[in-house]
Amino acid sequence: MRALRSVPIILLILLLAACASTTKKPATTTPTTPAVEQPLTGPAGAATYLQRGNNSARSGDWQRAADLYSKAVLAYPRLPEAYYNRGVARMKLGDNESAAKDMRAALQLRRNYKPAVINLGATYLATGRLTAALTQFNAVVAAEPGNLEAKNNLGAVYMRMRRYDQAEQVFKEIIRQDYKFVPAHVNLGLLYFYKDKPQLAERIFKNAQKLDPQNADLQANYAYMLMELGEISLAKAQLDGALRANPNNAGALTNMGALEIILKQFDKARMHLERSVQIDPSNPRAWVNLGIARRALGDADGAETAYQRAIQINPKMAEAYLNYGILLEQVRGDKQAAIAQYSRYWQVAGKRDDANDRVPDWVRDLKSGK
Repeated sequence: MRALRSVPIILLILLLAACASTTKKPATTTPTTPAVEQPLTGPAGAATYLQRGNNSARSGDWQRAADLYSKAVLAYPRLPEAYYNRGVARMKLGDNESAAKDMRAALQLRRNYKPAVINLGATYLATGRLTAALTQFNAVVAAEPGNLEAKNNLGAVYMRMRRYDQAEQVFKEIIRQDYKFVPAHVNLGLLYFYKDKPQLAERIFKNAQKLDPQNADLQANYAYMLMELGEISLAKAQLDGALRANPNNAGALTNMGALEIILKQFDKARMHLERSVQIDPSNPRAWVNLGIARRALGDADGAETAYQRAIQINPKMAEAYLNYGILLEQVRGDKQAAIAQYSRYWQVAGKRDDANDRVPDWVRDLKSGK
């Protein structure tokens, strides 16, 4: 009898909030007429919908904000802010493909709309289209060498591409320009960790904490590194500090959930992860971890939904296919569906150094009926 797969891989988190900062603030405009009953049309109507959408965005209701921005687009399709703001809302909702279309539409209407250029790059980065993201951020940095946010994103892309020397050069340049720009310190620390220099990475993180002791993103990323090094207690201390500083920090909640999965505290993990995706539905890694927690608690339907959501957000999220395949094989007993998910995993991850090289054997075993 073929042995069951081991417990699904625990996916620890690299926070895009610090690693690849994006401009996700709605553009503002002042309505030229008072709000009136629907339907509204023309520039004045679009401005009214845009303002209403901004109000919803400020309160965190991104779905309503997206709906109102869509009404602004219908009222006056020549308003670039309507497309841009809808793209921001869709990014927050995890619909990066639609967000990319909106950012491109905004740029067609306003060629030098820099926030749209940056966020278009962010959608590419979120979905693993690294070459396209690199093009976007290079364009902004070339035009605005002092744009540290775009430059930080550029370095994040280089880091994702494992072009570590170029990434290091970018982050150091940012720090020379503005030593207090904490995201660059965070990224530089992560970079040294990836280059197998954990002591240097830890020094960078500690120096960054002196600059901003209450920075929850910094603490969450530091905790990520500590978890990877097996320093669970130290990682938890960082995450506790991050959540004291900001109880609604989605990255800290996600990493806390990942840590609790390691400790097999699945109820706590599910609570933190569900809160994380409620605050930021756009993080596919949080959804994968939520699927792991739900599966461990016997919620197969909830786990499946989480894996599907991760794949919808980022079709190159290899770990989602792997965990989904394990669910389909071990819980659903659907061999053909499991084979499909394992095969997708291997297509995405097969050339990675950390790929699970047993997956092709699993596929062969399932096909042969073993």
